[in-house]
Amino acid sequence: MNLTLYHLACVTRPQIFRLMDVVLKDLVGTNCYIYLNDLILFSKTAEEHVEKLERVLDRFEGANLQLHPGKCAIAQPKLRYLGYVLSGGVSASSDKVDAVKVSPTPVTRRTLGHC
Repeated sequence: MNLTLYHLACVTRPQIFRLMDVVLKDLVGTNCYIYLNDLILFSKTAEEHVEKLERVLDRFEGANLQLHPGKCAIAQPKLRYLGYVLSGGVSASSDKVDAVKVSPTPVTRRTLGHC
């Protein structure tokens, strides 16, 4: 399964975050996901991607929400987001995994963060 991803970053105030939730309510979870002012759109085919993108953009236009073109990544086969890699599934970003691998092995409760 090859997912195409679309990441939108909106330049907005915090009140707009809630508006995005309301505007895209029935699309979240099936067509897209929202985290604060980021929107990720996912699909299995290019045709499906265009259909979902049109639905989302129509909703944004109807609510007078604007996107920052410089922060949009369109039709990406792989996306790094919040420490994860999204590409036909979800995996931890390699730089995050590498950071854990090079961390020293804890030997006391204090090094585990327990006081």
